Amino acid sequence: MSEDRINRGAVWAVVPAAGSGSRMGTEVHKQFLMLQGKELLARTLQVFQDADLVEGVVLVCAPEDRMKMEALVSRWMLTKVKFIVTGGETRGISVKKGLEAVPNSCSAVLIHDGARPFVTPEMMERTVEAALKFGGSLPVVPVKDTIKVAAPDMTVRETPVRSTLFAAQTPQTFRFKEILEAYRKAVSAGDKDCTDDSEIMEKYGTGRVRMVEGSYTNIKITTPEDLLLAERILLQGENE
Repeated sequence: MSEDRINRGAVWAVVPAAGSGSRMGTEVHKQFLMLQGKELLARTLQVFQDADLVEGVVLVCAPEDRMKMEALVSRWMLTKVKFIVTGGETRGISVKKGLEAVPNSCSAVLIHDGARPFVTPEMMERTVEAALKFGGSLPVVPVKDTIKVAAPDMTVRETPVRSTLFAAQTPQTFRFKEILEAYRKAVSAGDKDCTDDSEIMEKYGTGRVRMVEGSYTNIKITTPEDLLLAERILLQGENE
């Protein structure tokens, strides 16, 4: 074990996978869809299984999916999944429950979408280093298209400067105790408007959130078109 790892402290991951995936248009929840012979969620968890950085994983699932989750973890020998917890009515409640299962010895926690299987260990490292320094971090990529802000009547209200705009990805990583406290405050306040973990830290936490380099291949699989793109990314990786 390197001195750098010792100084960093324990790093855990929370993987929310409690969504229904309604935009995928399938009866099967999207995390169980097959991606070249392996469930989408299993591919995501495998990255954490193989990452030396991560000590353990908390998987958050829908109550009706718990048995299937346990079977998936067992089938693929995902031994770093230490806890499987059932989520709540909102993503915020689900993430809070996941964070509360993380050991208190944790120094930094990565929160990562279960439907984002192309995260890399290098990206994890970048987010952890920045989170321990600033309080929080997330990978981003510059937006490629011009963005328009709409008025209620769908006329253009504003055109932001594109060079200042970035698309947020996960893992979004934080000093553990700070993000746990921020989530507890958000849930207590009944805040259902936050769209990602960074926003929770921005509104309820004490640390700053640092943006680090992400990747255009670090896609979140939400629609059938995303699934086709994921297959192409896998094939490209196999051919390189």
